[in-house]
Amino acid sequence: MVLESPEAMRMWTYFTQHILDINNFHILYKTEFIPAANKTVALVKNDFIKSKYKSLINATDIDLKESLYETIRFGYVGLFHKIEGFTKGIKRNNNLLIDAYEIEGDFKLADYLEDILSIDFLNPINIPSLNKIRIISNAVKHNNGYPQIADKEKDDIKKYMSWIDMNSKINIESKSFLIDIKSTIQYFEFVNTLIHTFSLLYVMFESEDIVDDNSREMRDDIINKFKKGVDLYTK
Repeated sequence: MVLESPEAMRMWTYFTQHILDINNFHILYKTEFIPAANKTVALVKNDFIKSKYKSLINATDIDLKESLYETIRFGYVGLFHKIEGFTKGIKRNNNLLIDAYEIEGDFKLADYLEDILSIDFLNPINIPSLNKIRIISNAVKHNNGYPQIADKEKDDIKKYMSWIDMNSKINIESKSFLIDIKSTIQYFEFVNTLIHTFSLLYVMFESEDIVDDNSREMRDDIINKFKKGVDLYTK
């Protein structure tokens, strides 16, 4: 399709660019930002140990690692921006799929997916791993790194991040942050496969007036397999 259709090329480019971009984000933090922050932490600790005012300063290990934690907190803001750009962009660029798959009629992918999956899988709030990233991002943007005090946020924190101290800044180790990036990459790749598969299913079955029983059985089997994948992300 990509070789023969400029519309398909635009669609392929959209998904590829987002997946490559978040992979580059992962590499950038793993090889550049986090190592640089760790070097800063080492310098701060060394200066603190040698300081003649050490006895006058009440600094914990967490305080001395603040530059690393701040780097990671800002990383969560950037990561959630990428999630929003990807998921909202899919809904906004619905015509990319219509043109690429030559779909006729009033087709809205997001509605079609939600109807079949019984959940808006393109809304990060419905994906616990992505909702965690959203909560941390909002804490950084709107509350200087402290957990949000809204009741809904409190409920989500208790559900997904019970370890968080509501009276302290959210401090997350680099290993956990890198795991969250990798899980987001996997979500992007799964959504990519999900969307193209379900777009094809729509073209092959939903737009046809007559589909035999064998074809419907095959369609149901494909849908059930994807539902199991969706369940892994949402439950």
